[in-house]
Amino acid sequence: MNGEGERPRQTKTTALVAVVKGPGGRVVARFIHEEFMAKVNTKAMTPDELRAWRSEVGRRGGLARAQQFTPASQRAARRRVSSESCRLNGKKGAARTIALHGYKALFEGSRRSRLANPSPCELIMMGLLKTLGLRYEREYVLGETLYTLDFYIAEYKLGIEVDGSIHDPGKPDQAKRIQHAERKAALCRCMRINLIRIHHSELKGDDLSGVIAKIEEIAGAGCAGSGRPGKTGKTGEPPVYGAAALPVGRADF
Repeated sequence: MNGEGERPRQTKTTALVAVVKGPGGRVVARFIHEEFMAKVNTKAMTPDELRAWRSEVGRRGGLARAQQFTPASQRAARRRVSSESCRLNGKKGAARTIALHGYKALFEGSRRSRLANPSPCELIMMGLLKTLGLRYEREYVLGETLYTLDFYIAEYKLGIEVDGSIHDPGKPDQAKRIQHAERKAALCRCMRINLIRIHHSELKGDDLSGVIAKIEEIAGAGCAGSGRPGKTGKTGEPPVYGAAALPVGRADF
């Protein structure tokens, strides 16, 4: 029934589709014989019936399509897309964001995304720093710039950059990444931050002694995980973890 209490008008076409006007005069389709949906004669419909029929067909098609978007199907779809295509689409999206909201908005959005979705290598580094009892900040912003460090340990003024496979030779925009790395290193020198770079290959396998040695060279051997007194004379007593112990935006490890 429509909003005025009248029954839907029946015609030769509405044996297959009835038109119901809801609140505000919105037309809603109600199919009476589902099995005849494909046989509807749209030429015999009134404009209201045609709009209602198209709306219902679109709704059902969209619902069926949405049900196909399972996590497995999305992973399979991503495997079919080339990294080059993803890179180009990312550039288009970044350019549009800059045009609409400015570069600062793109920077903050990218930083939030990296904080929420650490890479596999970053997850390993997070676990390692936790084992060593080092309190760190992820995606640390260098001063008033738009450059960040993957990890920053304020106690030792130690910055750690984890270079994923995108930093390997031959990858797209290699010259630009090298330039950014040089600028970041210069900023760290100005801020008296000791910067070390960890290649992703160093975080594969069970032997992380090389990575630990790089960290201990600056932070000393007195990390909680080593149990040895440090170069600075500190005992390596592990810090207090948890949200109450760290400012907002820091990892609670």
